[in-house]
Amino acid sequence: VGRIELKSGTAMIVARNGRYDMDAEQLMIDGPLNFSTVDGYRLVARDVEINLKQRLIFSRGKVDGALKLGTFSADHIEADLTKRTLVLNGRARLNILQGIK
Repeated sequence: VGRIELKSGTAMIVARNGRYDMDAEQLMIDGPLNFSTVDGYRLVARDVEINLKQRLIFSRGKVDGALKLGTFSADHIEADLTKRTLVLNGRARLNILQGIK
């Protein structure tokens, strides 16, 4: 379990197994990783690398997630936690929930 402070508040990262490279400030997760923020953003990805210094996430496996706009899934992701951007790669799907305020 880990926490990261973002402009919008604290985010939680939960995974069963991982390796941390202290020199590179990188965390490598084998298997599922759950990421969630206090404002309702969530992401579940497999086989993930997290660059803590640059606050970037890359997955080598499938990803599913949710945000205020709806849900999404893809074969892989690239995320920038600081900029709050997410790139879906391979069979990307987005389900937009209409009428949400």
